[in-house]
Amino acid sequence: MNKIVLSLLKVVLTLVGSTFFLMSCKKDKSNVVEEAVLWDSIKKTEAALYKEQMQLDSLDISKLLSSNYPTYSAFMDGMEVQIPFLYDYEEVKLGNNVSFWDIGDISIKDREHPYYRFSSNLTDETAMSPIISMVFFEYKDGDYLKMNDVLAYYRKFVDIIYYYDTDSLIYVLDGNVYCFYFRYLEKEKKYVLFHGKDGFIYSNESYKKKLEYVINYLRIPKTLFKKKNQEEFSVWSDYTTILSPTLLKIAEEQRKKGCR
Repeated sequence: MNKIVLSLLKVVLTLVGSTFFLMSCKKDKSNVVEEAVLWDSIKKTEAALYKEQMQLDSLDISKLLSSNYPTYSAFMDGMEVQIPFLYDYEEVKLGNNVSFWDIGDISIKDREHPYYRFSSNLTDETAMSPIISMVFFEYKDGDYLKMNDVLAYYRKFVDIIYYYDTDSLIYVLDGNVYCFYFRYLEKEKKYVLFHGKDGFIYSNESYKKKLEYVINYLRIPKTLFKKKNQEEFSVWSDYTTILSPTLLKIAEEQRKKGCR
């Protein structure tokens, strides 16, 4: 199903919902229930359309996220971590009026927290401006954030939550695909929050490609606290087994140009 059909279906469904709403002059309980059922149906239809576009289900995504990458050691906020070989990082300071994330009593805004930004050489710079960032912050209550709370927070404003597990989720908002990850470090008494956005400049890029990038972004936080370098690759064919189709294409183009 192409993007035009997807867009048209969304417009039709929205118009149907709007028409139903305008025709409901009386706001009795039956109207409210019927409207709720209608909008629930619209969301389920959108979910099915996104799934058809992205061509990966939860099991596929889970397998990709659990695969091991070659890593290198780095120190973040005084801790030794493992970073996938694809990515570089830098520590930056949150500027004025920069809001990283807010939920309940936790607000990461205009405060001094170790904040990191990631970048990759395997990025289509002509079409992308990705956002990949992570923050550490101290918090005494390790039970404050649970996945149910996180899901409830995001469901208020996203188009659809496409995937989630115990510590991460992937969602769609206004044509872009995003990911979020959280973890509490019991020993250090601090949370790790990670956020990624596909960053495609042109909204007509395929959701399948956007999802590829976001899955790769999520590998960063899911690798951080694993054991040192779980994989060691020595030949190019080793790398071809773990790179997504889009990243593999970019890597092969760089190899032809003599990039390493």
